[in-house]
Amino acid sequence: HHPTPALLGGMGISRWHPFTAATLGYLLFLASPHLPVCEADVTRADRQKCRNPLFEKHWFSPDGSPESLCEMPKIDSDLRLCPAYNGVHSCCQESFESEQQLHFAYWRQIFKAKIMQVKQSKAGTQEVEQDPAFNAASDKDRDQFRRALRIYDQVLDPAAGHARCFAAMLVYTAGMICFGCKPDWNDMVQMDGGKLVRVLVNSGSCAELWADCKDFGLQARELREAILDSSLAIRSSMPVEHLRMFEDQQLLCDFAHNVVAMHPFTQPSETEREATPPVTEIVRRRLESQEISYATTKKEYDTMKAGRASGFDMTWDGLVAHSFAGRSRGVMGVLGLALVGGWLLG
Repeated sequence: HHPTPALLGGMGISRWHPFTAATLGYLLFLASPHLPVCEADVTRADRQKCRNPLFEKHWFSPDGSPESLCEMPKIDSDLRLCPAYNGVHSCCQESFESEQQLHFAYWRQIFKAKIMQVKQSKAGTQEVEQDPAFNAASDKDRDQFRRALRIYDQVLDPAAGHARCFAAMLVYTAGMICFGCKPDWNDMVQMDGGKLVRVLVNSGSCAELWADCKDFGLQARELREAILDSSLAIRSSMPVEHLRMFEDQQLLCDFAHNVVAMHPFTQPSETEREATPPVTEIVRRRLESQEISYATTKKEYDTMKAGRASGFDMTWDGLVAHSFAGRSRGVMGVLGLALVGGWLLG
């Protein structure tokens, strides 16, 4: 129906013509009940941005805990644990940080449990000296036994390798915990049948992790071989802790992805609270298998960079990952040059 002259006059329109009718019709459409339907569609899409399957138990719910992800991306300025998301739209909020800190502490506990189990394995090996078979063993057997104990000491020495490695593992873990803040998470994962099957962690993170774990991995390999070579060491009543995932770059990258990246909000089991049990060896994926073309997913996630930018405590026995230390030295070097330049100019 055409608008009446009275209505047109009230709107400041003095004459009626087809263009006015079309324009007015469009304005009336904008004011109609159709518009909220479009807004509802946008809202549903925004909500999906904060529903990363890796953090499903912490999705926002009107009746749920406030210690959850946001309902939809919003801007925050007081994030302490993932400060890189301050001032930009993200799914993290201050009330969620207690959960982030809790699960980061769980991972530190899980990693520490592995070292505790190595200590228990060494103690069980030392008890073999009380075995009658030890006194009856040849000098060569005893030498091999003592070599195994020496390598145990190297593995347990934080400065010899494992502290740097586990510090790097904490950086990787921190990066994956902050992954929950990303509204564009869907661009950095591989989905299969509606399920998240892989996080597209970039190869640089893998290489960086291995650089800090290589020495520890060599020690882990030497320990395993020394125990197998010693007819006395294998008589220990204690199981040997599984460290095979640290012996090879691809094994380590598989372990970090399959165990940490795919389960950033895990909790240690009762057994892990005492000592981590042997982990089922992950099926190897060759490096070439990473060269996969993803039709709709083109981004990769730099979890080590994200971890370094976080506010978590990633030290291990007072040491940090080499990459983190290098970054700190680089920043201090720039600041130093700036101060010297200012002094010279002044």
